[in-house]
Amino acid sequence: MRCTSDAEYFIQKAEQCFSLARHVRADSANNAVAAELDAIANEFLARAVELDTERDRAETRRRQ
Repeated sequence: MRCTSDAEYFIQKAEQCFSLARHVRADSANNAVAAELDAIANEFLARAVELDTERDRAETRRRQ
């Protein structure tokens, strides 16, 4: 089981990718690179949700 900080790590990386995507769009208008960064960020967010869900389920099982 992973800890909360693992999910937070993925959220931070997603935020970094979203930020980079905004800068790429603003500075060079390279939409393909920006789109890839957005996709990677969404994958990071999905992983964070998976980790939180696993943690919540484990906590629920322990309480039962």
